[in-house]
Amino acid sequence: MSSSQNALVLVARILLSFIFVYSGFGKLMDPAGTAGMITGAGLPAATALAYLAGLFELVTGLAVLVGFQTKIAAFALAAFCVFTGLVFHSGTVAVPGWPDAALGWINTLNGIMLMKNITLAGAYILLGAFGAGAYSLDAMRGASLPTPETQNYSSRSPSERSGGFLYFGGSWGWAGIASKSSTHLALDRAHIL
Repeated sequence: MSSSQNALVLVARILLSFIFVYSGFGKLMDPAGTAGMITGAGLPAATALAYLAGLFELVTGLAVLVGFQTKIAAFALAAFCVFTGLVFHSGTVAVPGWPDAALGWINTLNGIMLMKNITLAGAYILLGAFGAGAYSLDAMRGASLPTPETQNYSSRSPSERSGGFLYFGGSWGWAGIASKSSTHLALDRAHIL
């Protein structure tokens, strides 16, 4: 990935993390609203689940923000978004005593929340598939993005499989070995991630 693409992935991670860092912290400080929704969905132990949801959202949101274990956090958030969208935002909302106009507005908003959750799930699947980019803790510890050179490793010839990840001037890269002899190793290519 180019430097500008890595910068865009960083911006995307910041934007994608905000909703969960913010809402996770909010749930931990005041779980009553979330506990009410959980009770309304017929799930047991609503307050405990509200705290658990808040902790999950805060931890995974922070993981996405700093790019730590990003693929795991992203796939977990994708599943969470689909689950919460289907359980809490599908179907109609009925509040006894509320006027029909208010219920219509609430049901429209609930439908928008379902679409938001499904859309976020798609964004997290992309993040999980392609990783956190170069500006992340994952990249600093060597769990960087797959490249065309590293993705289809098993389909390469034995000579193309030789090589490995090397650290070049602040970036991780793949160095393939073209020829091997006792006196000399020629680098076939070095792609900086």
